[in-house]
Formats: sequence, C-alpha cells, structure tokens
Amino acid sequence: MNAVSLFANIGVAEAYLKEIGINIVVANEIVKRRADLYSEIYPESKMICGDINDEIIYSAIVNECIYNNVEIVIATPPCQGMSTAGPR
Repeated sequence: MNAVSLFANIGVAEAYLKEIGINIVVANEIVKRRADLYSEIYPESKMICGDINDEIIYSAIVNECIYNNVEIVIATPPCQGMSTAGPR
C-alpha cells in the first residue's frame, strides 16, 4: 500500500513500515534541513518541502498522492507545547 507522511520530520515514524508493506511515496516537511535528511534516508519517497498551509505546497502534495495512488495518510504533527512555534 502507498502512503503519504505529513509533518514527516526525518522519517522516524515510518522507519519500519516498508517491512509490513507500506510504502511512503510522498512526504512533506516544512523545515528544509529535515526534508533534506529525509530525502537522504528515504530516496524512493517524493519529498515536498514547505508549509502545508501554502496552496502551492498543498496542491503539490494532493497531486502526488493522486498520481501515486496513496491509500494511507500518516501525520505526526508537532506537539505545540514542545514546538518552538508553540507557547512552551
């Protein structure tokens, strides 16, 4: 089965999914250095770097998901209490 990973970070959440038949074919991460490392670890996945709230990024994710017949959505959004974007 094909999946998309949103808020992917460096891919820790999907480390062993391939072993059970889940292929991450599309991923999204907002932080470029994390997206770059993800791409090194998972070169077979299409990484789309940018803010999912941006219409261009969102459309790119949706289009890649449709093209790759994505059946599963995996999302590991940051905990706002721990995130540098949150109020801590």
